[in-house]
Amino acid sequence: MKRAWFLRTAMSALSVAAFLAADNAIAAETMDDLIAGAKEEGELTIIAVPHDWCKYGDSIELFKKKYPFLKLNELNPDAGSGDEIEAIKANKDNKGPQNPDVIDVGLSFGPSAKKDGLLQPYKVSTWDSIPEGNKDPEGYWYGNYYGVLAFEVNTDLIPNPPQDWPDLLKPEFKNESDYPRSVSYLRKDNGMLLKWDLFGKSNKLEKVITAEEIKQIQGFWTVTVARVDDLKKKGKLILRLQEGRYNPPLDDSLFSEDYLKQNTQ
Repeated sequence: MKRAWFLRTAMSALSVAAFLAADNAIAAETMDDLIAGAKEEGELTIIAVPHDWCKYGDSIELFKKKYPFLKLNELNPDAGSGDEIEAIKANKDNKGPQNPDVIDVGLSFGPSAKKDGLLQPYKVSTWDSIPEGNKDPEGYWYGNYYGVLAFEVNTDLIPNPPQDWPDLLKPEFKNESDYPRSVSYLRKDNGMLLKWDLFGKSNKLEKVITAEEIKQIQGFWTVTVARVDDLKKKGKLILRLQEGRYNPPLDDSLFSEDYLKQNTQ
C-alpha cells in the first residue's frame, strides 16, 4: 500500500519518533476516503516495528482485526533509522511489498530524507497541535515523541535544587559537580558520543572517556568498548560490553510501587 498516511491515521500507536510518508501519499479529507483507498490498494508495508516493544504487537493485531481486508507486510523489525532510509532508496521504483509505506526514524533523518526526494507530504488531522519546530511546514515529516533530560536531586544535600537549566549558573551551584565543565565529541552521521573530556574544579582536564568500538545491536548504535583515562590519578580503565539486548520483555509488575519499594530499601 502506497498511502502511508493510512497507517498513521488508523493506527496512531505506531507513529513514534519522526514518522515519514515514504511513497505516494494522497491527502484524504475523511476516514472513509482513507479506508476506500486502502481497500483499493489492498496492502500496507511497515518496517522497524518490533512486537515486543511499546505493545506494538498488540496494536498490530488490533489493526488486522479492524481492517481484515488489508494485507500487512512487516519488514525487519529490528531495523535502525539508517536501515529504513536504505530500504526506501533500494526500492524507490518498486511498487511491491519491499518498499516501506511509512517509517519511524530519528528526527534528524526527516530533513535529509526530504532533501533526497524520498518522501511525500501528508498532514495528519492533529497537524496544528504539533509544535512548529517538530514538523516540516510542508508536511513531509513530523516528530511524535522525544526524550528530555531531567534533574534528579538528593534534597537532603541540596534542599533548594535547581528548577531549570539556567539555575545551574547561579553562584550557589558553582563547583557543586566534580566536573563542572565537559566537552563532548559526537559522530556526525548517528549522533553517537565518541569522546568526553571532563574538566575538574580548577578547569584542568582530569578525565577522558573514549568510545573505542561502536556496533549496531538490534539496529541501535551501541558503544561496546570504552576507555576511561584518569589523568589526575594516572590510571586507565577499559569497559567492555559482553552482551547487549534492547527492549527485552519485562513484566509490568516490576514497575509497580510495591515492587520498587521492596527492592530499593
